[in-house]
Amino acid sequence: MKLQSRSCLLVAVVAALLFAAPGCSSAGKAMDQSIAMIALNSSQPFASETYAKKVALLVLDDRYPKSVFLPQEGGTVVDGGDVWSVTFENVLLKDNPDPFPIVDGVLLPRALTFDVRKADAAIVDIH
Repeated sequence: MKLQSRSCLLVAVVAALLFAAPGCSSAGKAMDQSIAMIALNSSQPFASETYAKKVALLVLDDRYPKSVFLPQEGGTVVDGGDVWSVTFENVLLKDNPDPFPIVDGVLLPRALTFDVRKADAAIVDIH
């Protein structure tokens, strides 16, 4: 009898989560999340500050050649509510005062900021 009541309770909790959970939002847009993601976000954001930095570094490593963008050590992270804003300065331009540095015909960014959503670690913007 106890097992049956526990099963009913579990089904009720899952149903309540499915129908009552508003999900997380970013820029006024609702996101669909699985029960697992809702559970992972229940006590703290899925993406921590450290995790957000690692995600940003992975994108830099994958998308930007070292001849275009070489990130400085550490970077800076700002808590933007539902996102982490992770900024890396370009070490290649440390001593270059030119406002629009062009090297070998390529405009190099002085810094890149990655907005990483806390709820699911999605990169929602790069600027």
